[in-house]
Amino acid sequence: MGVEVLHVEANGMTFYVERRGFGPVIVLVPAGNNDCGPLKKVAEILAKDFTAVTFDMRGGTRSMPPEDVHVTPKLLADDIAGIVKALGYEKVTLYGCSSGGQAVLAAGKYHPEIVKNIIAYEAALQAETPIPMIGLEYFKTVNGSFGPLCKGFSPMDIYFMCDWNKWKETIDEETEERIRKNTEYWNQWYLGTVDSENYFEEDLAGLKINFCVGAWTPAWMPASNIKVANRLHAPYTWMPAGHFPEIICPEILAEHIKNVTL
Repeated sequence: MGVEVLHVEANGMTFYVERRGFGPVIVLVPAGNNDCGPLKKVAEILAKDFTAVTFDMRGGTRSMPPEDVHVTPKLLADDIAGIVKALGYEKVTLYGCSSGGQAVLAAGKYHPEIVKNIIAYEAALQAETPIPMIGLEYFKTVNGSFGPLCKGFSPMDIYFMCDWNKWKETIDEETEERIRKNTEYWNQWYLGTVDSENYFEEDLAGLKINFCVGAWTPAWMPASNIKVANRLHAPYTWMPAGHFPEIICPEILAEHIKNVTL
């Protein structure tokens, strides 16, 4: 299945967008790597039955904003809504992981007119962790302890990626270099603000929402998502993966997205 590369004007900037397939529209929102490259396999599978749209989030090397600002869920929601409307779509299914999970939930809150379904995989919900700010403390501790020992990779690659071989099979050198630069941008302009939204029933009333969590991920992240899922009376699904199921189990993830969408 071929890919159509688009440069879409939305919310005051130009976004790098990839589109595959035909049928009901699914928009796949990247995690904090801000690059749609890791979602390629999932998009290709879904393109057999759907229109699969992916894009680089603001701050990705191919979607640089004219001005750098601290990124909030509301800003990302406006980006998603702008892209969806610029492409001429109405109601779409939104999938997002981590920062992207926050983004798709915020899109449901602020732009419900574009939403058919929401699938959030381990959304960045720091305010909902069992112990306040435990996620940031976890990053600080693990990176500080093991960072100096890691050569050619980071502690995050272990506790989020989980399978280095599959990462290398999925991500080419060009994409990996983009992600390295994107991560620097994320640390400066996303960290501490992209996880600033909480969600309650009245925020997402009437929307079909499904949460997903990884069985390999540190407990605080699934716990925060399960807490919000229960509060919203939304189902949640366990995946045999860490924080990036598009790398570890793309076929299982694509099948789940397909089942929720149909």
